[in-house]
Amino acid sequence: MRFGQRTRGIGLFIVLGSLLFFGGAASGYYLDEGQTMKFGVRAYVNARIGTEDTDRTKVIDPGTPFPGDEVSVLESQTFPFSAAGHLRQNRFFLEAEFDHDVTDLMKKGFGPLAILNHMPFRVRKLKYHLTYRGEADGIYDWGPKEFRTRNNDSYRDLLRDAQGRIAPPGTCVLSTCPDINGVRRTIRERLVNRHRLYQAYVDVTVGDLFLRIGRQILVWGETDVFRLLDNINPIDSSFGGFLIALDERRVPIDMIRASYYLGSLGDRVYDASVEAFAAIDDEVSYSPGLTDGSPWELPNNGTPSGNQRDVIIQPSRNFRDIRGGARFQFTTPFADDFDVTWSLAHYYTFHDLPNVQVCVHPGTGFGGFPFQRVTPRDPVIRSLGGQIPGCAINVNDFKFLLDLPTPANPNDPDLVPEPGQDWAILAPQAITVQMPAKIQISGATATFTVPARFSRLLGLSGEPVVRTELAYIKDEPYHTQGQLDPFIFHDLGKPADQQLATGGILKRDSVNFVLGIDTNQFIRFLNPRNSFFITTQFFYKHIKDAVESENPVDPNRAVLPVRARNVQNPNPALSGLGAVEPILVTQNQDQFLQTLLISTSYRSGTVNPSFTMLYDWSGARAYIPSVTFIHDPFRFTLQLNVLDAGELKGNSGVSLLRDRDNVLFQLEYVI
Repeated sequence: MRFGQRTRGIGLFIVLGSLLFFGGAASGYYLDEGQTMKFGVRAYVNARIGTEDTDRTKVIDPGTPFPGDEVSVLESQTFPFSAAGHLRQNRFFLEAEFDHDVTDLMKKGFGPLAILNHMPFRVRKLKYHLTYRGEADGIYDWGPKEFRTRNNDSYRDLLRDAQGRIAPPGTCVLSTCPDINGVRRTIRERLVNRHRLYQAYVDVTVGDLFLRIGRQILVWGETDVFRLLDNINPIDSSFGGFLIALDERRVPIDMIRASYYLGSLGDRVYDASVEAFAAIDDEVSYSPGLTDGSPWELPNNGTPSGNQRDVIIQPSRNFRDIRGGARFQFTTPFADDFDVTWSLAHYYTFHDLPNVQVCVHPGTGFGGFPFQRVTPRDPVIRSLGGQIPGCAINVNDFKFLLDLPTPANPNDPDLVPEPGQDWAILAPQAITVQMPAKIQISGATATFTVPARFSRLLGLSGEPVVRTELAYIKDEPYHTQGQLDPFIFHDLGKPADQQLATGGILKRDSVNFVLGIDTNQFIRFLNPRNSFFITTQFFYKHIKDAVESENPVDPNRAVLPVRARNVQNPNPALSGLGAVEPILVTQNQDQFLQTLLISTSYRSGTVNPSFTMLYDWSGARAYIPSVTFIHDPFRFTLQLNVLDAGELKGNSGVSLLRDRDNVLFQLEYVI
């Protein structure tokens, strides 16, 4: 549920500011003597400041010429350009939770709850939970000029002609005139201020059966930061990507969850339980997702353009698009001090990435790709009933292709309408359709603690916990250069009847594995009083039948639907087309990622330094040292985020933010 999305961010700031004057411990408050009602608040405000310029490069490369030209311009940029020292985030966050155990009220026969005492089964426990969440980012109101959504030079520059003049309204055709006002409206609707009833569910316990019904989050698996079996809920990366904690990015969905405790099954299995869920919801990770103009938009994707229009299709709230599955958990003993906890799982869900399909006009020459002359009565599209052959959408459903403006110069012979036709103008060269990708995930986990008799032999202070997870993902979204690049699948060199209007969609299966180790270790010369918590994870992913290639013109190479750089035509006569041919980010068939977290505490837990490292073997690294000072109920965090990569790679996605190094100042309040 969302309400008041377009109110100003200052409202949430006032709420946050007022909360900072309350006191209390960081464990929540009970609101009644019987301790049946509990209220907790977490709120913070931060400032994230860039420590490097974002990417803005343009080079002449004679080695990859645009068709028909001797040279091309390779362009790579993060839009909008932001210099070092500029504010990149001013996030306000408020989460208020309320728990109410109504078991006693039910037993006393209070109101309609009395009916539960006359059921053929006995309800042992009944409670409900509500969570409100408010989020905002102030940079779009009072941040640096490149992010403010009013009087923004970065947006105005997109409308300049070859002589640097701002094009007067109505003088550009659709392909050279990005919808700047629409982009600004989208940013404000999605990112300036959001209020949500975040979670709302009821818990019912009947004997050994536990039910949770409502809007909720369900986490399976044994991983942190990145996910394998933990793919039930979508994630929201619109406020900072993986630099925001995973627990803060999960999106609740409407769900029924049931868990039944089985106990012991013979002599070798105990603490067995089975859990199942079913969810009908239209939430997915890519909607609303990142938007043009966001400081966290992926490289080369964030520049508003008239060359391409995006269409987002969400799942339907019906049984056809239901998510659901089950898992079986149990523990087996191997020795007096050595047990292993196992789980087996299988479920259906929607992938964080959508299936992406690119569609172009099926005609050729002027009236087809890449020039794309379209009218509301386009004869080719009309003859096909409005359907682009093989495309997931019908163009008659989209206002931007039907209600086209009258061109500024009706005397232009290329724009003179045919008798009985509406004015024809240059339209977007491509329509990109993002569709839900339903996947199956089957997997297993195993978790055990290394007994002290072994860990001491290795010189370890604690008893390490070993976590392993194996997941087979079926029908993951898969993309190639040829599937997404219209210059390849349309192929102007082919006869007209062989030119495809879309590259379709592709899917592949993948095998995923993680090994994690958590331990507490004393390092006396660094901290004589407290141990260091050390956790590391090694991730491996293999995409079945993927074609791995570094050749940017290989149509079969596996890619992400993210541009590594654009090919810009230097011919002035065609400059209005913009950077229409993308060179996409490469995906490796085999992917390796290592994570490491080391933390400890000083001064009775009031000073807490930590160091996090992410290492993607494709050549990307993230170093995140931080320190948090605690004086309940306040926390102040100082954090440096260093993101380094030689080339843009898909894989973990760490490299996609390589030009976003920043320092974070965050004041938090928790009760």
